[in-house]
Amino acid sequence: MALGVIHPDYLLKKLTSTQLKEWELYHDEEPWGEVQQFYQAGIIASTLVNLQIKKGSQPYLATEFMPYYKEKKRVQTGEEMRDALLSILTPVKSDKNTIVKKRKKD
Repeated sequence: MALGVIHPDYLLKKLTSTQLKEWELYHDEEPWGEVQQFYQAGIIASTLVNLQIKKGSQPYLATEFMPYYKEKKRVQTGEEMRDALLSILTPVKSDKNTIVKKRKKD
């Protein structure tokens, strides 16, 4: 459609993996299509709203006016999960291999 072909499967037969990767990298740098159009509209909407908010208020972001937009959340790796769990479950030990107790404040 936007690329001038009837169906994306047609391109899969014609493009090499290198060409496909180049298109993907180009899209990451210069996005096109629906997401880009929503972002452009979001910029306009957030600018207009931000002109009306009180000084010192948190400004609205363009992405807050985009439908279907979800921020990518970082997924914790298995190793990070294990380390976090071990840091909770492992008691703190002193040089003499005894558990260190917190002193009570007098």
